[in-house]
Amino acid sequence: MDDLKEILYGKTEVVKLADGKEYTLREPDIDTLERLELNSADINDMKTIKKIAWELLNQDNPGLKKETFGRLLTLSMMTEGSEFMVKVLSVLGRKQETKKE
Repeated sequence: MDDLKEILYGKTEVVKLADGKEYTLREPDIDTLERLELNSADINDMKTIKKIAWELLNQDNPGLKKETFGRLLTLSMMTEGSEFMVKVLSVLGRKQETKKE
């Protein structure tokens, strides 16, 4: 049943943001991918990461507000290998190893 849900609704991951609450990231549809313009985007740029995160979180988390969303992302969350980035990239179909501390 989980495979069918993933086919119908896309892959999801649960992430914890800076407020300590859990939120669902959802695999983007083709319209969202076009808006993100990932081919020309620098995936390590903070503005790009914020834009991607907003698009992936917005659909399933109606309580999030674009005006205050940036306060829920910390610098450590946006670094390569962080749990947050691994899950964001996983939903986008890219693999990355979690950073070992």
